[in-house]
Parts: sequence; structure tokens; C-alpha cells
Amino acid sequence: MSWTDFDAVGQALADLIEAGVAGYELVAYEMDEIDDNFGNMATCDVILDTQVPEVRAGQDYYNTITFSLEIVAFDLSKRSEAATLRNGLVRSTIDIIRGSPRFHADIESTIIGPAEFAQASDEDNGAFVAGAKMSIIVTAFADRS
Repeated sequence: MSWTDFDAVGQALADLIEAGVAGYELVAYEMDEIDDNFGNMATCDVILDTQVPEVRAGQDYYNTITFSLEIVAFDLSKRSEAATLRNGLVRSTIDIIRGSPRFHADIESTIIGPAEFAQASDEDNGAFVAGAKMSIIVTAFADRS
């Protein structure tokens, strides 16, 4: 059984978000630690979670690929401002994925999971961070040739 090129699908998802959502400083597939810093916020990191092969009707091969989106925003004035920015980015990200659910040639369907929200602050330095994490589950055709 062949596998779908999950790196290409993940990069296509990152490209879709980067092109369609205003407000991100950095959108990346599998962001490295060097880029994951305050200077690049607001960020969206597309992370591969799992890839599971499946067979349908004994002939067609598919892969269910789960990505996590980690969205982080910060503000220097208030926790509520960071949360407002994060909420807008989450909403815009969901809208762009709903508008283009087949963002890669191999994708058959896309499911957007619920978002989990978090906040943190460093009041000594005046930094307020708000984040969200959500799953994107895609079913992709795997060519056997």
C-alpha cells in the first residue's frame, strides 16, 4: 500500500492559511524552535499528528491524516486584547479551510475539530499570550500505482 505524501498535504494546508488569513506573522508546517518566538507572533504551526491507512470496498486506498494547528497571538497591553486577536485568527482560519476543503489534489474530505483555548501572561514584562489548538482531519486518496 502506498502512502499519501503527508508533508505535501501539510505544506498545502500551511500555504492555504498563509495566503488566505491576514494577521499572521508566520505560518509554517512543522515550525522549528528558532522561528517559534515573540518576534514572529502571531503564528500558526501546522503539525502532523497521525496518518492511518485504510481500505474501502477492498480496492480503494485512503489515508486519514490528522494535523494540529497551534495558533498563538500576543499583546503588550491586555490579556483580553491577545484573546481577541487569537479568536479572530481562529475564526478566519476555520473560514478559509471551510472555503477550500480540498486544498491538495489528493484530499477527498476535511473535518475541522473543536478548538481548545489557553492564555498566559508575564505581567512583569507586560506580555500577554493567547493560544488555541485544533485538529484538522483529512481523508486523502493513496495512489497504488
